[in-house]
Amino acid sequence: MKLKNMHGCGNTFILVDNPDNKQFLCLEQILELHKEIDMLNIRHAERVVGQGSFIPDGFLFVMAAPDAVAMKYYDIDRQTGKATRADMCGNGIRCFSRYLHDTYGMGPDMTIMTDDGRKDVHVVGENIKVNMGLPREFCEINGKNGVYFVNSSLAHVVYLVDGFDYNNPDLMKDALKISRYTAFNKKLMKKLGHPEGLHVNFASTNRGNGHNGNNEIKAVTYEPGVGDFTSACGTGATASAYVAASVKGLDYPVTVINRGGTLKIDMKDGMLNMTGPALYLPDDYANKGLSRPENKATQDGVCLR
Repeated sequence: MKLKNMHGCGNTFILVDNPDNKQFLCLEQILELHKEIDMLNIRHAERVVGQGSFIPDGFLFVMAAPDAVAMKYYDIDRQTGKATRADMCGNGIRCFSRYLHDTYGMGPDMTIMTDDGRKDVHVVGENIKVNMGLPREFCEINGKNGVYFVNSSLAHVVYLVDGFDYNNPDLMKDALKISRYTAFNKKLMKKLGHPEGLHVNFASTNRGNGHNGNNEIKAVTYEPGVGDFTSACGTGATASAYVAASVKGLDYPVTVINRGGTLKIDMKDGMLNMTGPALYLPDDYANKGLSRPENKATQDGVCLR
């Protein structure tokens, strides 16, 4: 059993790879044994969290076979250490793909099966491009207040807030309160058809005059399975960029500035593409408290590779 600590823009993961199990699974079996695999993976993830000093945002499980490579992903609640399955993870799939490339020589082009379907990825060093697929279910929740919904491989509510700054503690305090209410609002979950809970994003747009010359947004995402804002969220960055482009008229590519790093979101043939880094953390990496998003890995000097 191999464990590898990784992060994408400060969004932290433990990747679990068991080479001995690969020959026993094919894609059909992975789909058939969905509940049993979930039970085993959740049990293992929670045991690792309980024994270690590193509480990641989530666990990535390699489910590989001759006919497919599948990623199983589980969020970890920061307060309870409990694991819950999620259909996809944007930062996670970049880490997953880089690991497969570096460890098994796969790629640079490969297809990863997720619980949200197939995702085509392209690996160039530490930068990975992921075809996130078509934006789905886009709708206005409250246009007057800048609230929208889109499924970007996970269910995301996006608040477009002029002047929003995640470095402002008062704004973040209010955003956290709104996020916790929105994420588990049963009436809204039922209306949108997502009983699993809703990711919540706050984004501020900057059209065409960013420091890098691209259309920019600053964004932060509350992840219900983590129970908090994370340093970055790949599906959240994708959702926020799509909503900003659709509502505010930003042109692609959109640069999404997260607290833990920057992602680029582009659109080609109606498909959303996310590009960003995937980096390794030291094997003995430990959390520096739960203020991890502010003391992000890229500032702590631990991004060694």
